[in-house]
Amino acid sequence: MSPRGSNTGGSLLDGNGGSGLRGTQHSTARRHTGVIAQELEEVLPEAVYDEVSTGMKTIAYGNVVGLLVEAIKELTARVSAVERAVAV
Repeated sequence: MSPRGSNTGGSLLDGNGGSGLRGTQHSTARRHTGVIAQELEEVLPEAVYDEVSTGMKTIAYGNVVGLLVEAIKELTARVSAVERAVAV
């Protein structure tokens, strides 16, 4: 099950404009991965919070993990169905 219904679409996942993962910590030049809060907020607003002290948006990643697991299950089932159809 996706964040908003029967498919895994949305700006984060459909490849139309949203990269989803990026980031560099400038103080150490270390690269980090993560989700862009503004993009996630479009498809799963309940996982994004406004950090009052900094004015930045933050993500409650724990609120996202279950949906990611379910999306992987859904996609695995779709791939299996396609593989079965091609094998016939």
